[in-house]
Amino acid sequence: MPATYELIQTTTTTTSSAGITFDNISSNFTDLRIIVTPISVVASNYFYLRFNNDAFSNYSFNEIYTNGSGAFGYQSGVTTFIGVLFYTTFGTDSNNGYMCAIDIFDYSNATSYKNIISRASAVTDPNYPGTELTAGGWFNTAAITRIDLVSASTNNLGSGTVASLYGIKAA
Repeated sequence: MPATYELIQTTTTTTSSAGITFDNISSNFTDLRIIVTPISVVASNYFYLRFNNDAFSNYSFNEIYTNGSGAFGYQSGVTTFIGVLFYTTFGTDSNNGYMCAIDIFDYSNATSYKNIISRASAVTDPNYPGTELTAGGWFNTAAITRIDLVSASTNNLGSGTVASLYGIKAA
């Protein structure tokens, strides 16, 4: 089934930041996609997702990742965020080749929990190589109107990080 992508917003950080927020998200789409090219202020960092400013234990995620020496898995249990680039940490070089695509399904449905799939790659950075697949959920039926991409360490999302939010309309 063909889908139509529509750019909703792009943000590029100009200073070190604790994160990026997409707010007042329209319910005009079926799904959302976020594309992030992160840069860190520290040598090893990750970021996570939160929805609608919810910092309570309403999330869970599972990851499969590789780091150049093998394949591994992680299961979070119930937690306060969905980890993205959780083990495939990203570095400080703006040419590091990191990219993360996050799909948020049925985000505006007010009767079901929200699910995400995230794919991340850092294969061009010899210091932090790897790929990662995350599946996660937010155990809340509210429509998503706000998405926070939060640096795991305060103000460590570096200048030049780009995040774009797309709406997807089903055909």
